[in-house]
Formats: sequence, structure tokens, C-alpha cells
Amino acid sequence: MMSDAWAHASAAGRDPGRGPRPGPAAGFGPGPAGPDRPQEPDEPDGPWQCATLFVAAALDSLGAIADYVGFLAHRGGVGPDAGLRLRLAVEELVANTVVHGYGGDPGWLVITGGGDGRGDVTVRLRDSARPFDPAAGRPAVALDLPVGRRPVGGLGIHLALTSADDYHYEHVHGENRSTLTVRRREGES
Repeated sequence: MMSDAWAHASAAGRDPGRGPRPGPAAGFGPGPAGPDRPQEPDEPDGPWQCATLFVAAALDSLGAIADYVGFLAHRGGVGPDAGLRLRLAVEELVANTVVHGYGGDPGWLVITGGGDGRGDVTVRLRDSARPFDPAAGRPAVALDLPVGRRPVGGLGIHLALTSADDYHYEHVHGENRSTLTVRRREGES
């Protein structure tokens, strides 16, 4: 059975038969082409954008979101480590929006991704939950304290923002818009 994310990619003209189905089992692709590795037929050779994913603001949407983000990481050739960082960042921001932004009320999330064709993958998250900039005024996380002595809160946002290489937030026309970019870091696979 196809995930919603895969169905959206397919419906948008993406040929799902051109490569392995994205997700944890398939990995996130071999990384960018270069002198040691030729470009694969399904890799971008310039800027690209993927189909947009529309989901309910609910924790049970995380599976479809993870599939979509895995597809983006594979398409962008950022490698498994950067792909997992992207997934962690997106999942933490989405969970925060669902639990704290909407607070159990019905809502929606719109997720769009793309890349520059040189190994960067960017994801934009949009929602209509109450305004919240994850990067503004966030408290320092006491990572030096034992887990039982740390204050509750802030660790998920810390993980999300330190997993992304670039992060930008804006509140426009009643929407929260978080844009994050990952790229393969030196030493990552």
C-alpha cells in the first residue's frame, strides 16, 4: 500500500518506479554525484521542488511525513546522516505544532520540500496554529545535568534547530512558516 506522501509525489508527475520507495528501510540514497560517483538517472541536476504534502495536524500523520521527508532526502542526495537529521527536525517541529500549537484542536499542516541541486534539501512547514517562533527566546537546554534533574521542556526544539543547518521562521497571513535546510556535513555518510 502506498503512503499518502508517495501518492502525492506520484500524482504530481513523479515516477515512483524510478527508485526505491523512500523510508527507513530504503535509506536516503548514495549522496551527491561527483568524481567518485556518477550521477544517477533520478538525481536532480539543478534546483527542484517536490509535490506538496497536506496532512491533518495529528501525531498519526507522522508516518506520512517521515515518508515524504525520506523521499526529499533521497531525491536531494544528502546522504543518510543528513536525511536523519532532517527527519528529526521536521518530526520535532510537527509534534510541537500538533501538541502545543493546536493543543488538540483540529488543524492542518502543509509541507513542501525541494533542493538546490547541489546537495541542500529545504523543507517549509506551514500551519495555522497560534503564532510560535521556535527559535525566539528558547531557554538553554541543560545538557550537562543528569536527565532526572533537567527542567522539562525545550529539548525537542533544541534537537530540531541544531539538526538543521539553516532555520528561518515567519508569521505571515495568519500562518506559521518554518523553513529549514540540511546539507551533508563533513564526515557524514
